[in-house]
Amino acid sequence: MSTRNRRATCPTLYPSLGRDEGGMEPRVVFDIESKITAKPPTHTQASRRLSATSMMILSSDPEVPLKSIEEAAEVDPDSSVNSLENPTSLELTSSDSPNSASTRKYCTSLGRFAGILLGLFSGFTNSLIGLLVKLADTRGVFEISTYRFGVMLIPPTLLLIYNRLNPLEWKLIKTAGWLLFLRGSLGAAAEFARYFALKKLPLADASVIMYSSPVFVAVFGRIFLKEPFRWSHAISIIVTLTGCILVSRPPAIFGSVAAESSADWYGKIWGYVSALGSAMFAASAYVAVRYMKDLNSHIVLFHMGVVGVASSAITAGALKEFGPLSDPKEIGGLFGVGLLSWLKNETMVRALQLESAGLIALLRTGDIVWAFIWQIAIFRTAPHYLSIIGAVLVVACVSFLSISESLKKLPADSKVRHFVENLIKHLKGAKNRIFVNPPKETASTAIFVK
Repeated sequence: MSTRNRRATCPTLYPSLGRDEGGMEPRVVFDIESKITAKPPTHTQASRRLSATSMMILSSDPEVPLKSIEEAAEVDPDSSVNSLENPTSLELTSSDSPNSASTRKYCTSLGRFAGILLGLFSGFTNSLIGLLVKLADTRGVFEISTYRFGVMLIPPTLLLIYNRLNPLEWKLIKTAGWLLFLRGSLGAAAEFARYFALKKLPLADASVIMYSSPVFVAVFGRIFLKEPFRWSHAISIIVTLTGCILVSRPPAIFGSVAAESSADWYGKIWGYVSALGSAMFAASAYVAVRYMKDLNSHIVLFHMGVVGVASSAITAGALKEFGPLSDPKEIGGLFGVGLLSWLKNETMVRALQLESAGLIALLRTGDIVWAFIWQIAIFRTAPHYLSIIGAVLVVACVSFLSISESLKKLPADSKVRHFVENLIKHLKGAKNRIFVNPPKETASTAIFVK
């Protein structure tokens, strides 16, 4: 039986993708007897376009595939992928027994919390990666990166073999080779700077500064992608940099409040520079991915792994960082960094398939909380109160951007969107009444003043 006949016999098993003339997002169509019946896109589907800024908010890790994030964010709410979010899609038929009804109801309730749990788990694994790098104090930055990229290279390689895709095809290398190399170089540089910052700084301070990467995407998106730059982006950048200054506490600004001598601070200055550089490299890597968003995510991760392994291995060999591995705990920690990195990316994409982008971005703030917990419980180092204030400022800015980007993707008839818009209008009206149009003096107020 031909493919066309099989589609006519069972159309639900052979969906294809269509795109309307206005450039709307892909929607599911079915080919039945040479007629295409297209399902019109809903407002929710049309509003799920993600800019580089909103997608970077989802993950500060430059290795999270952009195509996977777009696919997760553009899932049709009427499809079976989101059936756990839509309890009405699990309607019981007359043949269902009471036991099956209770089972489905229980699974539906669990499914509603699955995205939240995966988002929290992604932030937890990211904090574990920083903890393992911090504990590997006898290993160099490039040696850790070599093992990390080597382990990260295994999953995409197996998936490429399974899907019979050739990442080294000459046509691909000729057209997008320089983009793949640039993206891999920026991603590797972000990881090198991150590990160096974790070596030099307290775990919480380094995590807070590196968490600010989504804010810098607004600048790079405006420069390279011509995306709109709003006043909210400018305010977020200023407040984020203020938070980073509070975390770093340079003695030239804070003096004795810094609680450490100038010599100690200047010994850590390259750690602060590396943490900020890691955030900027990660933002640059994500903007670079926008130019090749149509490529398979496994191909992108494969080339990044190759570039990362080659560059880190050559640098580690030149610096003579490689040493014998004899301690089982040390071996487990080095390979755990790579395994947890892959697991973090997978759980992030799965969480986006079940929950909104804004909620997942808020859940990722748990990474900062865990960093403070590890610093206090394991390294016995109490954070400075200025570091806590700076962390609150950085987390508040990233959360503000994530909420604002999520509200733009809500449908026009959303109650949440109406509530927020009315609240903003009310606050603006109150501000105008107080500062622009002060109350006029009446006879009663004049008597009271006298």
